Amino acid sequence: MTNIASPVGPVTVATNGDVILIAETGVISAAVSTPALDTNDKTGLTIINFGGILNSLGVGLSFTDDSTGWIFNQESGYIAGTNGVSLEATGAHLLNLGSITGFGGGAFDAGILLGGDSHNDVIDNRGNIFGEVSGIHDHSNIGDNRIVNAGTIEGKQFGISLFTIDDLFGGWQKAQKEHFDDGGTFDQIYSPG
Repeated sequence: MTNIASPVGPVTVATNGDVILIAETGVISAAVSTPALDTNDKTGLTIINFGGILNSLGVGLSFTDDSTGWIFNQESGYIAGTNGVSLEATGAHLLNLGSITGFGGGAFDAGILLGGDSHNDVIDNRGNIFGEVSGIHDHSNIGDNRIVNAGTIEGKQFGISLFTIDDLFGGWQKAQKEHFDDGGTFDQIYSPG
């Protein structure tokens, strides 16, 4: 078991089956492009957050591709970063009773980002999720992620965004040809000035 009861720098999980307990007085913080808390493809994890997970320049909590387990963000818990939580995993569960914030302004930045390979992940929100762009962005190419909401999910553009380039435009090649190749939509609306 890893107990965090005071402020610490970035944490990378080193052991399968670890229980990471962040007390109300505990904060994992970073000001780097790597995550404040990185699960490092470890399995059978339990993360219980009563305190804070913060990154002013990158992802707050990264639940990586091969990681499995549970994330419990308690009422007093807060997670924030360009993406508050990045879920790339399969079969991860996140119960949010506190707050999760994504303050990044990029197209894939969100309070919670479900990454391209994520699937069978469950987000159970009973707290607050906010994103500068999207509260939750499900970018999965596989699907089967589930979002249950009894709280608030907000974004300045989307509360929950569930689309990909494939969904909107039929893929990158089609979008490139239609919108950006010579004579495409961009050329029709742009006049050099």
